[in-house]
Amino acid sequence: MYEEYFELLLKLVRVGGLIVMDNVLWYGRVADPLVNDPNTISIRDFNKKLLEDKRVTISMGANWGRDDNLSKARR
Repeated sequence: MYEEYFELLLKLVRVGGLIVMDNVLWYGRVADPLVNDPNTISIRDFNKKLLEDKRVTISMGANWGRDDNLSKARR
């Protein structure tokens, strides 16, 4: 539901404001062409729409801090 949330947030954020979306890198899976599960495809589609959206400027970064899911993924 990222797209729906994003559209709602655009109505609430001020010009110059910041919207932060979590999991857009999906632990690197979005960059792996061999990963094609529904969640990964959905996030790839969302990222593509953000890239093409002229209303916003985007920046993506990884937060490799203390994340329980990341710790589990590395095991």
